[in-house]
Amino acid sequence: MGGAVPAKARPRALVGEGGIEVAPDLTSRWMRPGFRTLRAFAVALLALHAHGAVSDTTTATSVQADVLTGTGRERLLIADPSLRASDAARINTDLASKSGEIPAPTPGYRVTGTVIVQTSDAALTESIRTDLGARPISGLPEFHRIDAGSVGAAIEVAEILSATPGITTVHVDTRRPVSLRGPSDPFYILQWHLRNIASPGTDIGAEVAWSMGFTGAGTIVGVVEGGWELTHPDLAPNYSAEASTPGGAATSHATSVAGLIGAVANNGKGGVGVAYDAKISKLVYGTSSQTAEALTHRNDIHHAKNNSWGPSDNGTVWPISAVEKAALAQSVHGRDGLGTVLVWAGGNGAYWVKDRADYDPFASSRYVICVGAIDDDDDHAYYSEPGSCLLVVAHSSGGPGAGDKQIYTTTAAGAYTSTFGGTSTAAPLTTGVVALMLQANPNLSWRDVQHVLINAARRCDPTDPSWTLNAAGRAVSYEYGFGAVHAPDAVELATRWHSLPPERSYAASVPVNTAIPDGTAEPIARAAFIPDNYLVESVEVTLNVSTAYVGDLAITVRSPGGTESILTRTRNDPGDNYTNTVFTTRRSWGERARGNWTVTITDPVEGDPATWQNLTVTVHGHCPSDVNRDSELDILDFLDFIEAFGPCTGVRAPCYGIGGIGADYNRDSVIDVLDLLDFIDDLSSEC
Repeated sequence: MGGAVPAKARPRALVGEGGIEVAPDLTSRWMRPGFRTLRAFAVALLALHAHGAVSDTTTATSVQADVLTGTGRERLLIADPSLRASDAARINTDLASKSGEIPAPTPGYRVTGTVIVQTSDAALTESIRTDLGARPISGLPEFHRIDAGSVGAAIEVAEILSATPGITTVHVDTRRPVSLRGPSDPFYILQWHLRNIASPGTDIGAEVAWSMGFTGAGTIVGVVEGGWELTHPDLAPNYSAEASTPGGAATSHATSVAGLIGAVANNGKGGVGVAYDAKISKLVYGTSSQTAEALTHRNDIHHAKNNSWGPSDNGTVWPISAVEKAALAQSVHGRDGLGTVLVWAGGNGAYWVKDRADYDPFASSRYVICVGAIDDDDDHAYYSEPGSCLLVVAHSSGGPGAGDKQIYTTTAAGAYTSTFGGTSTAAPLTTGVVALMLQANPNLSWRDVQHVLINAARRCDPTDPSWTLNAAGRAVSYEYGFGAVHAPDAVELATRWHSLPPERSYAASVPVNTAIPDGTAEPIARAAFIPDNYLVESVEVTLNVSTAYVGDLAITVRSPGGTESILTRTRNDPGDNYTNTVFTTRRSWGERARGNWTVTITDPVEGDPATWQNLTVTVHGHCPSDVNRDSELDILDFLDFIEAFGPCTGVRAPCYGIGGIGADYNRDSVIDVLDLLDFIDDLSSEC
């Protein structure tokens, strides 16, 4: 099955900046006798990965290569061919003038580790799917993507396949430099959060994501609030009546939020939304039951729902009703089980009352994406609440000093405002990016979305002392979560993301029944042991403490790897008792769950003694060795993983995570013995 690979298909060498060949001669490997099928080609390709031959092509600082791009063969100077995607510049020797003058290299290229193949041969189509793990491009059945694992490997693969009978066209998936043509809306120039001309890069990167073809088309995003102005000329064309709830009264706040997500582009009015081709719905909150219904309404068609609201920012731990709590949990069943993505503003009480997002049971729920704010200087917005539950940050208003920029968007009465801000802005900007991601890959689950946002986050304000490394080696901050939302990286990663294994959870309960030392710094600590060894996504600490003043108590949880998460600080909170109160931390993301999770409480304020009754630590995550995603660890996972050392074929779905090749178990873009050792170690340790 599949076409033969003729001996003349010799891969072109990669050369360093000085013209020295740095790629080994792989011809004998590819063309050895008997190598005549795509399956043999696939095995050879993976053998090259395993023995480092592909990565050996990148010993130079940068590498020149003849690359089959979508518009022909071009010679490119590639920054790092060992990566899954690399910046590059075109070498223009073929464009010399009559006088022999060669134009300077053209920057702005982006070369990927993906090969695009076109064939109308049914047998060959089956072969490239089975033998090379090719995935069809939506709506274009003759075209397929092959994930070669790295830029260097993709160049080699494209050369081989270019001479394969039956293949019409083949090229390395490459983004050519483009002239970004932002929306023509008259006040788009004021939307620095989308494109920051004064300080390039300190924005959400919307224009680049749009230039990649992602504008939110085909998605529906809900705005959960009191109601927005449906007749606003910059919003009305994107209004989805089908997805909306009745009632409510339009507010300027909700109208501004809706505009940040889905204001129409190129209509000669105002500015634009991040996902300007998305449909937006009106979901009216109110009483606990009304809010619950808004959160669950038409989750079969809602891709995401934005929530730029929360309890009063007064530094107190707020309760949540059972019906609202259930509605948050129910969201994961939307979109045929993929989940409706909930985005929540982290709160604006940091400066005045030292409030924390952790005290908000909505924003701190593991089912939502909690978003903080950074300003036009790319650092912490003074009002944005820190928290262990914080996932990411996005741009918003600065201030309150002169020269600090605010946000331009729609407002009531068909008008516009240039003074919007707070985490109410950061949340819808993130929601808009989520819409772009779900256009790029509609198969992302609610957990996949969180993973992609974290992996694609940009480390803003990198010298800030709040940044620390958790036990998994991931940078995290109480102020910034895992970093700033960056639309281009998020949509690019979304396009090649494969669904995670099923969620695993383990709850460990510990009786305490002990008085907390009153008025001293002496802590009381209890450890809850988690026996499973899966990778952590979120941790919930459920507490029962009797006291007349919960604000006296400072609470932390420490992971088995030593990562500390502050859940509460001593503050002015006169609330009585913690009764099954849940605090959530994301700070141990990517760590191993197994071991003692130690919860510590201190009561440094004299008076109002407290008694700690019990605690439960629940760790949620996934088991990477559950290769076939059946929630069981058995011989089938082992067989599927071994099979994945041939190209990822999709049999029992061995592809997962960032890698397009199932054998890249540790996701370092190199397939070698470490992947096998890591897999066996996980499988033998019950994960």
